[in-house]
Amino acid sequence: PPADELSNMTTTAPKVVTSAMAPTTAGEGGVKNFADPEIGYGIAYPSQWIAAKSSPFTVIFNGKEGTDAYLATVSIQNVRADGLAAADGSAATNVLTDLKSWLAQEMKNVSYAGERSYAYSRGGLRLDGHEFQVSYSRKNQRFQQWTVIVPRPVGKIAHVWSYTAPQALFGSFRPIAAAMLNSWAIYPTGE
Repeated sequence: PPADELSNMTTTAPKVVTSAMAPTTAGEGGVKNFADPEIGYGIAYPSQWIAAKSSPFTVIFNGKEGTDAYLATVSIQNVRADGLAAADGSAATNVLTDLKSWLAQEMKNVSYAGERSYAYSRGGLRLDGHEFQVSYSRKNQRFQQWTVIVPRPVGKIAHVWSYTAPQALFGSFRPIAAAMLNSWAIYPTGE
């Protein structure tokens, strides 16, 4: 789903990611680094892609218009969880529940796969969250989405990282999305 629409929303063995943010091989031309301490993270992305803030708490990365990479988007949103949430990960759980509810209401033929716990662990910071893949139909087109949700170290905010593409393109751009996810650095301070 479009990242802007999600910003209004308030298992198996865990996957642990331990690599630090560093230049990655994410396509021709190297990488650029996006960093914004106010929203709490930095990430590397392909130098031929564009980073755009679609709202104060949402950043979308994709290729240039007119290319297949334009249809493959990685987005990161800071979403406030409904209800009580603390550093115990309940912010991520609450946001996961809201996201699934939104997908069920807004999309057609929703099908989940690969749902599991996700452990973000870098630079001494460990955050326990959730990961899943979902496919759905929207405007007569089939999409695939890979989503990781992790809470901020404190408070009611969760980061929602998503890679979305038309199903026919999903596999082609997944290595780039994976490199971006592996470069993602969450800053421990601030909400």
